[in-house]
Amino acid sequence: MGLWLGYCPPSANSGLRLRDNGICLVDEDQVVLAVSEERLSRRKHDNRLDHAFSLALATARSRGQAISGAAFSTCSDSPWTPKTPPRLEGASRVAVPSHHYSHALSAFLGSPFRESLVLVADAGGNTLFPFDSRIWWSLPREQTSLWYGVAGNVHLLERRHFDPFHIGYGEWYRAITYFLGWHSHTLSGNTMALSAYGNAAEISNYGIWDEDFSGTLGGRIHNDPRRPIEMTLLLLNTLGAPRIRPRQLDEPLTQAYANVAAYLQMSLENSLIAMVEKHLKVYRLSQVCLSGGVAQNCVAGAKLASRLGRENVFISAYSGDVGQCVGNALYARLRDIGPNEASHGEDVFVGPIHNDREVDLALADLDLSLTSGSEEEIAAEVAQRLAAGYVVGVCRGRSEFGPRALGNRSVLCDPCQPDVVARVKRAVKERDDFMPLAPVIDQALTHELGETPASPTMTFAPQLPEGFREEFGKAMHIDDTARLQLVAPGSFFAQVLATFMRITGRRVLINTSFNRRGEPIVESPADALRTLNELAIDCLVLQDRLVLRTMLPQHRG
Repeated sequence: MGLWLGYCPPSANSGLRLRDNGICLVDEDQVVLAVSEERLSRRKHDNRLDHAFSLALATARSRGQAISGAAFSTCSDSPWTPKTPPRLEGASRVAVPSHHYSHALSAFLGSPFRESLVLVADAGGNTLFPFDSRIWWSLPREQTSLWYGVAGNVHLLERRHFDPFHIGYGEWYRAITYFLGWHSHTLSGNTMALSAYGNAAEISNYGIWDEDFSGTLGGRIHNDPRRPIEMTLLLLNTLGAPRIRPRQLDEPLTQAYANVAAYLQMSLENSLIAMVEKHLKVYRLSQVCLSGGVAQNCVAGAKLASRLGRENVFISAYSGDVGQCVGNALYARLRDIGPNEASHGEDVFVGPIHNDREVDLALADLDLSLTSGSEEEIAAEVAQRLAAGYVVGVCRGRSEFGPRALGNRSVLCDPCQPDVVARVKRAVKERDDFMPLAPVIDQALTHELGETPASPTMTFAPQLPEGFREEFGKAMHIDDTARLQLVAPGSFFAQVLATFMRITGRRVLINTSFNRRGEPIVESPADALRTLNELAIDCLVLQDRLVLRTMLPQHRG
């Protein structure tokens, strides 16, 4: 049985520096390993692959298997553009799928569907013609593409926003995020969170993509990624909106900026739903997969799922560019042995394996109080401490692949203790107050929420029905939305929730990623202990041990 490897190079032929890099290994049936470089190097948005490549090769050797083939994708280059790959042990062939094809393949094969529409939307993938001396974004390029997923593969149906001057969903979201003072597309989540505080009608009732899906308001605005703030000013002027100047990072977030964010979010939601519904009808399909950076907009995804039925919408847990390595590995396998329809399904707990010796070494020189026990005993102890107002870190098992902490590299607290939540935001996450924290819930509560979309991977942030504010507490955003995580029955998380419910009568916890602001999510036991020492976390689940601070009372409050 062979192994196939997927990755992205640190930079494209165009010179564009690629971000959020990772490595994936798959065998004939499943993902064997997937990890981002930043988790290993401890450098946020690390685009190199030194640590990840070494780990992938070591994993192959430990399994006694050779890497049969590999594939990588780029961004801003022309499709299927060759690029000199790193030296791979035993890999006879290296393929170069297009950026959007890689997204589409990983989403479809991660879904439970055997046939579906696949929508890929981002700020831009490959150019559609051979790259020349012109600036890459002045060429026709991937921004929004529609695919037909069937029989273990995806096939291009059509493209949208491919004209050089068209402005797709991801590009407008990036531009307005810059206008709001956050000069990085990776902070688009800030814009989505801020939109809950705004009133879109204060800007316009006419959406950005209402006229022809082009995003140019009838051709009056041309895409220019070099000037996102100027583009946004022109948009507001064209709409006849009140005059608003660009925000500087240190300026307060006024109502006017929240209105701009709300207008953008409204435009995206309305257009995304209209586009999907139109093409489901055209191609006589009932189910859809979403991928690309835009698919990480969990509020829009939830509204789409509410409209179509939650069982008809799948959003990849690693729909951003870090997930390219998975799509590339799947393509390398598909090219060599053909489609494997039986391998449908998405497993996110596919990070490196850390053994007990690593835990022992990490603990060796630390003056900490430890308790150990079975999974059930540790879960019960964690629940009791959460109910008492403690903040608990978790580092156990294999890490999650993707941007969300889903239980194995998490920080937990009680959402109904406002002072505790405030401490998590201020001292643990260093997060702005308008940014929400996500709730984790169990199957029983999901049934009470009716048709409200929920997923195990936090891909939906629906508006919750009336009557749940008291139980969700600070895990519900100002607009009654919540990015729900549904725990697997029998899991460690489920056991913690069950005991917490017996103690408090409530069935919701806050789950946020185990990292401090500006740093990657922790990966190893040593990372977790270091972060515990730096942040206001009271105790840490480290594999089968519970690590307590020796000076715990002084750290609380």
